[in-house]
Amino acid sequence: MKVDRIKHIFLEFVRRLPAPGMPDLGTNTEPQMLTGTMLIRGNLIVRDDLARGYLEALEEMYDIASADETWNKDAIDDLFAKQVLAVATASTDQRPAVIAEAAKEFAARLNEVPTAWQIDLSVFGANFDLSGLSFGRIAFIADNIRAPYSVPGLIEPNVDTAFLLARLSVQAINRKTAVEKASEIVDQHLDVLNAICADLIPSRTHLFHVGASVRRFGISRSAAATESEPEVRLHTESNAVLLSRADCDAFLKKRGGAKASELLLTSNSFAGRVVSALETAGEACIELKTHRAFLLHAIALESVVLGRQTQSEIGYQLSARLAHLLGVDLDSRRNVAKTVTKLYGLRSKIVHTGETEIATSDLEMIRYLCMNTLYALLSLKPFANMTSVDELEQWFKDRMLGAVDDLS
Repeated sequence: MKVDRIKHIFLEFVRRLPAPGMPDLGTNTEPQMLTGTMLIRGNLIVRDDLARGYLEALEEMYDIASADETWNKDAIDDLFAKQVLAVATASTDQRPAVIAEAAKEFAARLNEVPTAWQIDLSVFGANFDLSGLSFGRIAFIADNIRAPYSVPGLIEPNVDTAFLLARLSVQAINRKTAVEKASEIVDQHLDVLNAICADLIPSRTHLFHVGASVRRFGISRSAAATESEPEVRLHTESNAVLLSRADCDAFLKKRGGAKASELLLTSNSFAGRVVSALETAGEACIELKTHRAFLLHAIALESVVLGRQTQSEIGYQLSARLAHLLGVDLDSRRNVAKTVTKLYGLRSKIVHTGETEIATSDLEMIRYLCMNTLYALLSLKPFANMTSVDELEQWFKDRMLGAVDDLS
């Protein structure tokens, strides 16, 4: 970590702090309205240019500190605010000494050696027989936990309660950072599993690590003018089912689960692109609103096929690339290109005009294209040993020039 650079950013900011105490309002004793940017960190309150400067400095510090993945932004923020407050409350004559000491302590904390942490996070939406399954960086275990607090209908205080947990190891500077970092990783892995194990639209399988109601329901009561008694019905948007080990194993086997698990352990650019698209697709598979699910599938599809470099003719390039990836002959490639062009028009309507009326058949088709593209990248021979997005880009360019691959 470039601690000296972070220390320099800190010194630049604290030297801009005003003298302690309330500002002199002169003869103007009228009530003052608070306007502009305000930032509050415990007893530290800064406004306007200083508040914006604080956030800019924090962002720059975090960009540097996040390189080794042992600090999260909240931890940097807490440390920054603590040292800024120490300087801000020091008297004018003590400021130079306090600034020097604060900068020294800031640097010392950043230079601390991170600790190895084992984190277990609860997982909902699956049977306990998922225990023993390893996927990417996480291992599922079942265990009894005696919680000190109660959650009505779920956890009784000081009573052993069975939980399915995702276990993983992280390096972090403190407990808060370790748990938050682990939460991000578990969320990522569960999103990928939600994509691979999806069944219906929306998927009945929904893995998540924060306990909350995820399936909405409601009551309707209706009466025609000719009826004496109203009819009462229960409506649910989806029937959730617990993912079993047998179903999970079957999905992983059929949909490139072993490769997805491998990519979650890999840090190259090809792995990053595919995993990111799987995460977005996982969110799409459990989204209950049709137009949002459609848009998330479209985003996942575009991000994995086009990446970040394409700036123009997106619809044409997307349809051409998918035609070569999913089409087996000229007729099928024409059909894929035609379908993508139509669906991309719907995607544009959602984004640019706020369209929300999306037919189920269109959602089914965008999901089909998205998921089969991801399964192809996870399962087919040409992509098995790719390690960079440049290789994937070259593969598409070669296909456009007429090269032929065995996609079995």
